[in-house]
Amino acid sequence: MAASVNHDHHDRNLDLEIALDRQDLATIRAIGIARGFRTTALRQRAWPLLLRCANGLVHLAVDPPAPPSEDAMAETRFEDQVRKDVHRSFVHFSDVWRDPSDEQGGRPRLQAQLHRMLITVLAKFPFLHYYQGFHDICTVLLLVLGEHVATHALQVLALYFLRDAMHRSNDPALAQMRIILPILKHENKAVFDLFQDVELEPHFCFGWVTTWFAAIVRSFDDVCRLFDLFLSCNPILPVYLAAAIVLDQAEELLEHVREFDIVYASLLRLPQYDSIEPWIATAHELFAKYPIASIQGSTGWAFDENCAALRWDSDFPADLHRPAYPAGHIPVLMHLTATTAVADHDRNLEAALDRHDLAAVRSIGIAHGFRTTAYRRRAWPLLLRCTPDLVHPAIDLTLPLADDFLPETPFDEQVRKDVRRSFVHFADVWRNPHDEHGGKPKLQTQLYHMVVRVLAQFPFLHYYQGLHDICTVLLLVLGERMGTYAAQVLAVYYLRDAMHESLHPTMAQMRILLPILKNENKAVFELFQEIELEPHFCLSWITTWFAHDLRSFDDVCRLFDFFLSSNPILPVYVAAAIILDQTDELLEQDREFDFVYAYLSRLPPYESIEHWIATAHRLFKKYPIPGIQGITGWAFDDKYAVLVSHNDGQAVAEPEPEPEDGGGEEYFEHPAWNIDNPWGPFS
Repeated sequence: MAASVNHDHHDRNLDLEIALDRQDLATIRAIGIARGFRTTALRQRAWPLLLRCANGLVHLAVDPPAPPSEDAMAETRFEDQVRKDVHRSFVHFSDVWRDPSDEQGGRPRLQAQLHRMLITVLAKFPFLHYYQGFHDICTVLLLVLGEHVATHALQVLALYFLRDAMHRSNDPALAQMRIILPILKHENKAVFDLFQDVELEPHFCFGWVTTWFAAIVRSFDDVCRLFDLFLSCNPILPVYLAAAIVLDQAEELLEHVREFDIVYASLLRLPQYDSIEPWIATAHELFAKYPIASIQGSTGWAFDENCAALRWDSDFPADLHRPAYPAGHIPVLMHLTATTAVADHDRNLEAALDRHDLAAVRSIGIAHGFRTTAYRRRAWPLLLRCTPDLVHPAIDLTLPLADDFLPETPFDEQVRKDVRRSFVHFADVWRNPHDEHGGKPKLQTQLYHMVVRVLAQFPFLHYYQGLHDICTVLLLVLGERMGTYAAQVLAVYYLRDAMHESLHPTMAQMRILLPILKNENKAVFELFQEIELEPHFCLSWITTWFAHDLRSFDDVCRLFDFFLSSNPILPVYVAAAIILDQTDELLEQDREFDFVYAYLSRLPPYESIEHWIATAHRLFKKYPIPGIQGITGWAFDDKYAVLVSHNDGQAVAEPEPEPEDGGGEEYFEHPAWNIDNPWGPFS
């Protein structure tokens, strides 16, 4: 029997070797799809041929690779992020790369090679934007092909397979993933209806698709088998594989409670599988059954003609000797748009805004966000009750906003210092090209006025460093007048727990991370307990609503959509989601306070903010504040924003009664939470 199997393998290898010798691309692709190339030796011949970078066959997009110069490395915009990702690389697949003769297993050498590969590609194609996950694909190429050939291959791969993920934003890649929806609708209506009921977009598979599953599959053989498939097919195949995986777990999905966070969480991880082959076969069948042209026809979506999926036949014709492009031509990077989905989202949001349907606006803010500045200018004031026809009692519309009205506050010196340091980031949002200083001095003046007016309106509030970061976002989105009104409501009803005489109340609130960690990941909790680490490292995340730490203004605004639609405690739950998201890396740190604290003080790299938002929403529903009280025995003051938000805000936007004690002072009678022992006991 064994002899028969070996003979069969020999015959299979023989037909592949013949195809490789003949450079018969059609046959090589067919084998790559049907069964893969099986061995590293065969992949070292097949992959470069499929990418037109084999010996004697050079793709016109590619120069012979050489290590980048120091100047080129310095000029690469993504150097800092690349170094971070490379530093975290080569954690998995150690059975493949570990060198027993090297004290460190060969990891530093491989990391240096990986870094050179990435920088070479980014320096050659400066219009491509690095994304986290690109290094995972690069790692597989390096381990199979070696640095020289892999660098060559990566250039072609970036330009002709991955370019739709290498725009300035993730929108094109996220839009492509939406083709999963019409496939589900035709293949399993019940699963499609589930997605529709919970308003779930297929963003959960972003990390699968953009890394070609290299970041999530733990078998190197299986990863290479998937690369055989993807290199032999249209660049859209990873999305079809994601659809196959969703369909494969239909029964389990339909057993879940029909809530967004539960369904989303169940889909984030690959299900257990016996063999990768059924998914591959299903993905190939789905692509044949629902080609891109068919998806366009059935949905009416507009696919950009320059996206990699539609240019496949031109980019990589079956005739290896016909050039894909005229010499020197590189395709313009355009993005795929799913106009129907955007239109549906916008219609639903507009209807909710027109009706002042606060529950619907909040639901959209949590699940999807408001997407554009124009919509945020309508949604944020409505959520905060500071629209022209709906005035929150915390707002004083008689408060002068003229430049000569600058009331004195005890915090003026600190406010001025913070304002002088403001508008360093998000320059693409605020910079005015017609102003010698880019408009920065004008914005700083407006920001100063905003902060001072809030403090003058509520003299019992204490300024803290970080309030100006939140006000900056309000200013850039809403403008000075509406931003000031919004900041007044935000200060009293969302941020007041941070605006006591000390930050002790906020520090105490952050401790709810501990029981969440204990129940979600005991190992992480025990690490915190062992080194006596309280979660003070995330203070700036929470008190600035992440506006101080994130560098993407779109992501900051998306978080503001979420926070303004939710209980004021949600920034703490996002912090919990971020900690849980980096569990593996965290547990690899030296178990010393300084190391762990330093590691956690910076936000980790991330692919999409949506994952953190979904996890935070799930955690809040699973561990609400009363639940935290129940399992810890902690006494939470009943005046805190997080405990009275259901009274501060209503499901329907209607005028509120005046506060009994005139505007917020009553919330400052009991400034401390009674948490004697942050480490428990709790179950």
